[in-house]
Amino acid sequence: MLKHFKHHARALQLMIRGGWVIAAQTLAVTMAFAAAGVGGTLLTTEELPVAMPTTTVAVLLIVSALCTWYFARSHHRHLKNARELNLILGNSEARLNHVLSVTGENVWDWTLRRDHVRHSHGWCQMLGLDDGCLERPVAEFLALLHEDDREAVITRRRICLKGGGAYRSEHRMRRMDGRVIWVEDRGDVFERDGDGQPLRIIGSVTEITGRKAAEDEIRHLAFYDPLTGLPNRRLLLDRLQQAVASSTRSETCGALLFIDLDNFKALNDTLGHALGDLLLQQVAERLTTCVRECDTVARLGGDEFVVMLLGMSENVQEATTQAEAVGEKIHVALNQTYQLAGCAHRSTPSIGITLFADHQEGVDDILKRADLAMYQAKAAGRNTLRFFNPETQAAATTLRDQKVGAGGTATRR
Repeated sequence: MLKHFKHHARALQLMIRGGWVIAAQTLAVTMAFAAAGVGGTLLTTEELPVAMPTTTVAVLLIVSALCTWYFARSHHRHLKNARELNLILGNSEARLNHVLSVTGENVWDWTLRRDHVRHSHGWCQMLGLDDGCLERPVAEFLALLHEDDREAVITRRRICLKGGGAYRSEHRMRRMDGRVIWVEDRGDVFERDGDGQPLRIIGSVTEITGRKAAEDEIRHLAFYDPLTGLPNRRLLLDRLQQAVASSTRSETCGALLFIDLDNFKALNDTLGHALGDLLLQQVAERLTTCVRECDTVARLGGDEFVVMLLGMSENVQEATTQAEAVGEKIHVALNQTYQLAGCAHRSTPSIGITLFADHQEGVDDILKRADLAMYQAKAAGRNTLRFFNPETQAAATTLRDQKVGAGGTATRR
């Protein structure tokens, strides 16, 4: 676009300068003839074929030559300045393109009256488009936005156009090959009319797919167990806090099932930690198949798992029956034989269950009750499930303290 502008500007300059030269020469000759007429030296029509005074001819020639020289020199100087300016503009454009290329920025310019947006070459390359798409209606740009992000992008731009601040957005776009990429889009109003209405908005866009992937990986490491891919303790406690609040609003019950594998230490000691890890992964898969999508299966560490059930009955007795049914389903699933690198292995679970519905309860207290209920199941002979019972809490607490004192969760039997 800038090169075409240079060519048109140069042609226009040549036309203007040439016109000035011709006009100046004509004016000079006219003035010379007028001066000669006033001085009585201008020849009459009858005398013209005969002769013209030498001084008059000399004056006309000298004036015409001086004017031609002056305007030619002026024209040459302007052309030289124009060439220097074009060179400066060309260098500036080259530097700008280099900076944009290095930083990954791709410029766009939206003219609101035409409702067209013009993009840089880098923008087209980013989306797998050819240069025929450098300028296109805004509707075609919107069609490239991910359908789940489109309304949010439109809303952010509308706020910017209404004077609500610069436009900023991180959203997904779909390339021509079907691949979805993440971009960071920024812009602001560049030109307004006399009434303050926006005429143009200019901005830039950068692909951030790699950065988003890195952020997702960091988030996954922070909230998910790396061995099983299940939510970890941090994410479980956060979801439990939300679940308690939701149960209070809906006046329904929720349930927490605390699951511990019996004799897990013996497996690690005899077959090794690699097979122990394989068992934990298979346990995670089986637990996930026993619950709904709205429920949560988490691994707290070692051989400890927690299942959180949501949206149960508002009646405590009915909720107890529902939680027990899920607990029995889990109990049956975890009692099935495991195949660990060609070795058949049988493992049993001890399951503790507690209900929650009161938002005044702390999540740590709920988790503690489920943990004590699990120890009540172990005290009852393992491979069973128990609901939290305050009457047997003392025995369960003693058993838990003994296990923790013997080395923590990894030593449970």
